[in-house]
Amino acid sequence: MNRRIRNRSYGGVGGRRGRPRLLPDWAKDNVMRMVTDEVKHRILNLSCSVLMILTVVNSLLLLDAHADCSRQVQHFAARPNELNYVVLVNPATRVIHEECWKEINHEQTWTKSGRKYVSKEVLEKVLEKVSSANKWAALIIASNLGKLDGGDLEDSLVALGVSINKSPSLLLSFYRDGVINKIEFESCCKSTPLDLPESARAHLSYLEKRKRSISSVKTASLQSAKSMALIYIEEAIQVVRNTWPDL
Repeated sequence: MNRRIRNRSYGGVGGRRGRPRLLPDWAKDNVMRMVTDEVKHRILNLSCSVLMILTVVNSLLLLDAHADCSRQVQHFAARPNELNYVVLVNPATRVIHEECWKEINHEQTWTKSGRKYVSKEVLEKVLEKVSSANKWAALIIASNLGKLDGGDLEDSLVALGVSINKSPSLLLSFYRDGVINKIEFESCCKSTPLDLPESARAHLSYLEKRKRSISSVKTASLQSAKSMALIYIEEAIQVVRNTWPDL
């Protein structure tokens, strides 16, 4: 029986060595380039579509987040408690969500009789709670003093100062825990309510009352902050005495 010895000069698995290729290199490269360009075009179109979808979804999420923040801030302003506080802040850092802070610090403007009026209704409500020594309202304001300036910052420092007379441990604990810095702490201790009568006796009486309130704190971990607060209050008292030397 004749058997043909297989070698690489014939077709089959051995290929076409020594003979012209079925698909020249230049043709193969062109086909691959066409396929590659088509794939790139499809990927680009798909990427654009995905990007558009993600943009729309992100916008919807932002709108939803804004609406959520608005509702949550209103709840907090009405009833500042731990439950309403935790939904406004990042649970890991305890930093308030930016959208929620914008809702608290939102400015309303209107014109009446040719005059322009400005109001921050939500912030004012929260500051009222701070003055009443509400822990959660005080915490959210104390944690964000760096975002305030001008009259808003002054009002916030005064409100925190007023809280001392009702709950002295609150502000002392904020300083101990690093919620407020030394300058903010000093400003709170030395501040007096804006509606206090413009008289030396009224200011001295108020600061002496604050001094007694601070002196009543017995918590061991607050003694360092207590000592500093008493120094600041005494300095404020001396300023009053120097301003009205006839006392």
